[in-house]
Amino acid sequence: MVKNNISGFVAGTLLMLLVISIAGCNEKTHGLSVESDNFEKKSAVGLVKGKNYLMQFNKESSQYVYNFKHKCIRFQTDDQSRYVNAYFRDYPKDLIKINDVIIVELIYRESKSATETRLFLPMVLLKQEDKRYWLWSEEEKLGLIVDYELFGNFG
Repeated sequence: MVKNNISGFVAGTLLMLLVISIAGCNEKTHGLSVESDNFEKKSAVGLVKGKNYLMQFNKESSQYVYNFKHKCIRFQTDDQSRYVNAYFRDYPKDLIKINDVIIVELIYRESKSATETRLFLPMVLLKQEDKRYWLWSEEEKLGLIVDYELFGNFG
């Protein structure tokens, strides 16, 4: 009798674990946090912390440049008081896809009076749409939206 109860318990536990693991399989990385969900709803090129842009690219008051040799993009205000440099240090050499991790060195300044911030962090690709990539660091609650075509040229 005890042996049947133990066998039933083990079988039930294994079935439950199987269902949980299958339900947990997901091609997209969603629901990491409220911040990552909010980040995915943004559309403009820029650097996002929590709910807000630290720097948003604006054609009328900003510049956007990239350097293929150094695998770097930079966007800045015309007066250079605010800027973001992103150096892509490591990423898949073939087509980048959802959930890929890209090592990014970020250097940015939020305002003329702010101190420059330097981070070296893994960022996961959460979303790809309309020739844009949404890269997210869950640890820093920091997101970077960049043009898609850059990665194809970095190879």
